[in-house]
Amino acid sequence: LESGFAQAYLEKRRSGKSLNLSMLRYFFSNRDEKGNEVTQEHDHYKLFVGGDIKLEDNKVVTLNKLKISEDTSTMESFGQHPVIYINLKGIRGSSETEIVD
Repeated sequence: LESGFAQAYLEKRRSGKSLNLSMLRYFFSNRDEKGNEVTQEHDHYKLFVGGDIKLEDNKVVTLNKLKISEDTSTMESFGQHPVIYINLKGIRGSSETEIVD
């Protein structure tokens, strides 16, 4: 990266990496999984500030706001950054050749 910042998050199995990385992606990313722009009406925003979200089965769930939503300087960063999220969960193999094939 020319003038940016990148960070890798490595940890042992079953330690909450996916949950933590998903939370960071939902907070910082300016796009959702389908490529739609994330705004204050988006469910990603409601995960942090609370509100009603509709689940895939059309059930509506009311979420409580998280403490982070009270910090206005932090909330200014919500949905403001492109995020590259790569999931290597399904990759198996003991060598590069096995992984690529």
